[in-house]
Amino acid sequence: MSQKVLAVFMSVGAASGLVAGLILLNLDNNGLTYVEGASISVTTDKNDYKRGEPIQVRVINTGTMPLETSKQWNLRITGLSGMLMYDAGERAYNVLSPGLDDTIVWNQTKNDGNVVLEGLYRISVEGTDAGGFTVQDWITVSIWK
Repeated sequence: MSQKVLAVFMSVGAASGLVAGLILLNLDNNGLTYVEGASISVTTDKNDYKRGEPIQVRVINTGTMPLETSKQWNLRITGLSGMLMYDAGERAYNVLSPGLDDTIVWNQTKNDGNVVLEGLYRISVEGTDAGGFTVQDWITVSIWK
């Protein structure tokens, strides 16, 4: 009798775990959340990179208002300590309409032209809506040998 009860409880536990996993699973792999108002998101094509491998940084307007910038989305790459490694600098004036994106490729070089070392880096971007409200987002990537 106890073996049957154990089998039933194991089956119910496995089934409920499967159902809970399917409910909690986010099928949208990019993890973006679109909101009302001004919003910006940053993603990369992956989280881990080999040293010297180009990193594709994708800036997405995840809001309902156009975003503006006079810089390259104020793309800044810092070490986790906050030390600035790379600043994309000035670029032609940009407007990013809702739902659209812009891709910037970083070749893992610092502002001084040297290649960054292995480690964790924070990539941050920002944009401004027509009312002057600034929105920001950031992501962390790993660079390995």
